[in-house]
Amino acid sequence: MTKVQMWLGLSKVNAKAEFQWVNGTTLDGYTNWSPGEPNNADGHELCTEMLVTGNYRWNKWNDVKCITDYKSITVCEKPLREGD
Repeated sequence: MTKVQMWLGLSKVNAKAEFQWVNGTTLDGYTNWSPGEPNNADGHELCTEMLVTGNYRWNKWNDVKCITDYKSITVCEKPLREGD
């Protein structure tokens, strides 16, 4: 089965930093990490994905290397109405 991930726009600048959204806000409140995550395996997992296929826990977050062997789907935030 092909591995498909969604990049969530959540990353950190180095292994000791906190995760931040692309707009610079920190990860406060809601999280959806898979059990045992984030684990920063090999000290290089600075981005976050949500796997939507495969044997991993679907719809849960996983920290991952920012450069991967597979293509990712990017999730974007867009206001529903002008001014939102």
